[in-house]
Amino acid sequence: MNNAPSYIYYSSLISRYLSNDLSESEAKELESWKSESDDNLLLYNKILDKENRYAYKRNVEEIDYIYALQKIKTTGNTMLAKRILFRKFMKYAAIFIIVLATSATMYYLTLDEKMSIEGMGTEEIVIGSPKAMLVLGDGSKHRLSVNENTVIQELGGRKIKKLNTTINYQDSSIIHGKEEIVYNHMITPRGGGDYSVILSDGSKIFANSLSNIKYPVKFIGDKRIVEVLEGEAFFEVAENQEKSFIVKTNGAELEVLGTSFNVSCYKDARESIFTLETGSLQITNLSDKNEVIVLKPNQQARIDNKNPDKIEISEVDASIYSAWKKGRFVFKDERLDVIMQTLSRWYNIEVFYEYESLKSLRFGGSLYKYSELNSLLNFIELTEKVKIEMDKNYILITKNN
Repeated sequence: MNNAPSYIYYSSLISRYLSNDLSESEAKELESWKSESDDNLLLYNKILDKENRYAYKRNVEEIDYIYALQKIKTTGNTMLAKRILFRKFMKYAAIFIIVLATSATMYYLTLDEKMSIEGMGTEEIVIGSPKAMLVLGDGSKHRLSVNENTVIQELGGRKIKKLNTTINYQDSSIIHGKEEIVYNHMITPRGGGDYSVILSDGSKIFANSLSNIKYPVKFIGDKRIVEVLEGEAFFEVAENQEKSFIVKTNGAELEVLGTSFNVSCYKDARESIFTLETGSLQITNLSDKNEVIVLKPNQQARIDNKNPDKIEISEVDASIYSAWKKGRFVFKDERLDVIMQTLSRWYNIEVFYEYESLKSLRFGGSLYKYSELNSLLNFIELTEKVKIEMDKNYILITKNN
């Protein structure tokens, strides 16, 4: 059974039912849950009610904060109010999950007061671990584990070696048939990552959590082209003066001969970020192909994902932005929402804010990726700018009054 609070878990099942994405076993589980109580059936019917789904275009933080203030006035107990605030917020979080799955606009349901979240959880948040999936040219999928070392056979008889957390294509020469381009995908999940790929030319790609990287089993022709379809990756490009190395993302095209750099282009992020460690890096803005810039070491280019018409360049310490591949999270004067977004991909957490303004608070710090998340959250709380409450893998950040 999913370890999330039950109303959040079953709300997510209902949302997937609405999008015809339930397995047979999940459909049976949902039917069983509906018949357990009138409350469950009421929740189910309210979520499926179209008018109810679109009836309340409201700001959740205002609803919850007013409710909490009322409790403070009547009881004088601020700690109780914070607990009520969190419980009530988490109740609406179940609806927030539904909305994300069913609509591009944020609307909210109302639930009866008796449909409250279960008791505050004390379970530890699970630390991320090396996990990935390799998708071959024929569409077959191979889940990759740390301990299993193996040889995977591709189309045309090519052999791909897997050793620990590295996939190696350097010896993947064709055995029979004509030479043709075959593409593979390295896909890492939320709570996973820390896998690397050695391409046929010796270039190396490190994949962070929640990433999808497309590349050929063997480079053919006068260009070496790789695509970062989603997520974050660090590149160490083998020098070849005759074959330029091109990385394509949604917003930009990067061209190098031999260099090392970091690419971060998550779809849920505010910006796509390109950071150069060594060599030189040419970047073309795909929204305006006349805008072409060249980065020097310790320079960074940013493209706003909503307004991608201009590339912003700044001087940075490039090692901060590639620290993740060496086992650390490092933040320097970074926005709180960016920090929590980064951590959520590794620790598989969901983060909510009492006020939108809290997202722009800035913090710095460092965390070993395989340590408990609490150590960094406690450090953030010590600044006395915010309070952080956790219920299993759900986190609420509130203003420290």
